[in-house]
Amino acid sequence: MESENAVFQNMTIEELNAFKEMYKSNEAIVKIMDGYIEGKLRDEAQAKAKADFTQAIAEMIGTLPHPEGIHNVYLAWREVEVQDTDSPQEVDIPKIDEAGQPVLTQKGKPVMVKETRYPTTKAWKWIPELNKGFQAGKSTTTTATKTANKRAVTISKREGEGSSQLVLVGHFPTASKAVEYLKLPLGGDSATRVLQREGMFIEPYTGTDYTLS
Repeated sequence: MESENAVFQNMTIEELNAFKEMYKSNEAIVKIMDGYIEGKLRDEAQAKAKADFTQAIAEMIGTLPHPEGIHNVYLAWREVEVQDTDSPQEVDIPKIDEAGQPVLTQKGKPVMVKETRYPTTKAWKWIPELNKGFQAGKSTTTTATKTANKRAVTISKREGEGSSQLVLVGHFPTASKAVEYLKLPLGGDSATRVLQREGMFIEPYTGTDYTLS
């Protein structure tokens, strides 16, 4: 049966259709051939989509200037939080003076002002990472293979205030290591909450190359 499957898998769509026509009175064979034909059509569509995608990236990159110090660009397909600009919300916040202090009324109460904010939602996007480091594989039988740490995280942050674009901060074996690397005060709080309080985005990391000094 395995040899028959290999034969059918190596046949073209035209050959599969001819075989199907030859045994069109056999419902079981027709059903099997339809399955192989559907699979090959799906594979062809995927191959074309990948080729078109690669060509579109090549054309786009070809029009971009080359900033000094940029050696490679890595695109990661990730689920990130983005601002829902279609649903603005008016919220009351304390007014802050130039020194960063809240403005108070004569009775000592904070002066409140209106500010437009946008709720966040999750969406899948291509996230660019600049000058990503890749570790070259070494052919050896004596070196132990690295294994991923289940507690490893990828830390990202917004490119600027109000921006939906995320930039990579780094990959760390644990959230605590990220807090230590970023020199954030931990106190008695958890590392995850400290990072989130600083506006960081935390995702699981399945790689083995960490951003540590």
